[in-house]
Amino acid sequence: MSFKKIRDCAYFLTFVYDGSHTFEVSVFGRSGCKEMRAVVETVNLSDANSDEEEEEGDDDPSFDAGEDDEVSQGLCPVDSDETVSNAEVAAGFSSLEVESNPCFTTTLKNRIYELLIPAIVVKEHRLTFCDRIKYIDGEGIMYGAKGKWSDDRICFKGWDRICRRNRLKEFDVVHCEMLHIRKKVHSIKITITRGR
Repeated sequence: MSFKKIRDCAYFLTFVYDGSHTFEVSVFGRSGCKEMRAVVETVNLSDANSDEEEEEGDDDPSFDAGEDDEVSQGLCPVDSDETVSNAEVAAGFSSLEVESNPCFTTTLKNRIYELLIPAIVVKEHRLTFCDRIKYIDGEGIMYGAKGKWSDDRICFKGWDRICRRNRLKEFDVVHCEMLHIRKKVHSIKITITRGR
């Protein structure tokens, strides 16, 4: 992903250091939801025989390691069969499928009876919707019926019950994750971030 794309599309990245020379990089989309870009499996390229030799060498009482404060600054040769080029790694990433649920954020609106699904999210992810949807929050599950505005925007009724049950206030932010099967949304998982 290029820096220009990140800047122009309002993506942002977080880097979390795990303490062992590795960073976890997270990509957040314009709606503030974390996006899954790729999952990578770590592969250990060391030779199984070299592990056995090291263990045997540790048991030898005549072995003298010398002074502890001397450290070798030399480079260890690596077999070319054990290395992978950057092009091969990049080719592997391009075939990975992005598996994440579309999401958006909303706040308490004057019209609390309906949850309006942003048209851009529906269009970007080519989503369709069931006639009834499950609202899933920390309290349990509620159902809402699908509605449609005259300009083809999609909304779901019963949102007022979610707002009351969760005691939403003016500055609270509601993160709505749309759970789907083959692009057909059946549930909306709700997470609330409390405002002031």
